[in-house]
Order: sequence, then structure tokens, then C-alpha cells
Amino acid sequence: MKKIILALGFLVIGGAALAAAVNQMTDEQETYSWRYKITVSIETPEGVKTGSAVRQIDIVKKLILATTVTDPKTNKPKEKKHYTFNPWVTGEAVVVDLGEHGTVFTLVDWSDYRDTLIAFDEKDYRNAAALPLGSKAELTNRLPKIVTFLDMNNPMTIRLVKGHEFDVKNQKQVPVDNFEEIFGKDVFLKNITIEIVNEPVTFQIEKLLPWLDGLKGGNIDGSKITTSNDLSNALHSGHFKIFSKEKNLKRHFRKGKEK
Repeated sequence: MKKIILALGFLVIGGAALAAAVNQMTDEQETYSWRYKITVSIETPEGVKTGSAVRQIDIVKKLILATTVTDPKTNKPKEKKHYTFNPWVTGEAVVVDLGEHGTVFTLVDWSDYRDTLIAFDEKDYRNAAALPLGSKAELTNRLPKIVTFLDMNNPMTIRLVKGHEFDVKNQKQVPVDNFEEIFGKDVFLKNITIEIVNEPVTFQIEKLLPWLDGLKGGNIDGSKITTSNDLSNALHSGHFKIFSKEKNLKRHFRKGKEK
């Protein structure tokens, strides 16, 4: 019986410690934000064609639990803090008008907060957030997918221009470059640059793709579940535009109310 009482006492103490840690969640929170302009340049026989978009990155580092552990070196208690790391990208795909050749879209993705770190060779997102305005670098690794529509009014005509696709036979991702196959000789990606700016986030893509909002967050083929490697089923509206976290939550709430 004595052992049970001691165990209960430990739980009470542990519960108090946990409650104290939970209370710190609102006290210990750091937010790092920056905006960058991503510019895509494509070489064509008529000259270089470019397009750009401004996106915003918000990274929230939040305390979720503080525990006391024994330091193995000193054998003394010390505090250990556990954090969550929540990045959010707000912005849209980059549109490049290739004139008579067509139009390409360099997609946006939730993981694009890494673009700034990769372009500027930064390991710490805090350093990325502190980069001076006007800082500019080329993105040479982890390039985003580039797609086109053979018919801009028909989302099912989407084609992969450059990126990776899954090889079912060999069970691995393989690089794809269909620029010349789709657009003709001497059309290719020249470069992608990242520039730190303080400009409004751009949302212009629906002027070209008016059917996008009708997907309501679903896949390009209109489905809600991805069941194949087909591009229209693997990509969704969020690859063309991502609203701010607050606005996105409101949109989902409204959709829920409509049901």
C-alpha cells in the first residue's frame, strides 16, 4: 500500500510539472517571417522569358513541454525543453508566358520555406529571416516542378515539363525534362533566383486558371483522394496557390458550414 501512495504522489507532482509546461506554451513562442521573390527565367529562340511571384514564409517555434532531467556529466537536474517547428508558405506558382510556345507554371509547395535556406546556403531559418532586403541568390538544388496545360481551360491536359516523376517499374523517382518535346528546340530552363523583398504577396494565377477555385482544395482531376501517379491526380490546387494560415482556416471553416 505504501508503494501505491508514493506512486500517486509522483503522478501528482508530474501532473503539476506538466501543467506548468503547458502554461508556458503561450509564453515561449518565436515567429520568424520573411518574404521572397522567386523569379523563373526560361530561354527561348525569341529570347529569355521571365515570370515571378512574391511569397511569405512564417515559421513558428513553440514550446510544448518542459521537463527536468538529470545531467549525466554533473548528476544534477537540468531543464529540457521540447519544441514544435511549424512552417507555413503563403503564395502562388510562378507563371512564365512563353509567347507562341505556351505558358508554364513553376509550382508552389508547403516545403518551399527551404528554398531560401538552400539558395543562400543557410542551415538555420533564423539566419534566413535576418537576410537583408535585396539579397539575391540562385536556386540550383531542389528545383520545383514545372508544368503546363495543353489547353488552359482544361485542367486534365496538364503535362509535366520539368521535375521528377515516379518510375513504377524501378520504384524510384526519376528526373524529367520535357521542355523541348513540348515547346520545341532551344527552349529550356535558364535559372531560378530567390530575392529577399518587402513587397505584397502576389495572387494573380486565377486570372489564367479560373477553374482553380472550383477545385476547393482538391486534386486537379476534381478528386479528393490521390490514388495514382497520374499528374492530374497527384497534384492539387495547393500546388498553384496557398493562402495564409489564417485565411486557409477560415476557408475550410466556411466549406464545413456549407456542407
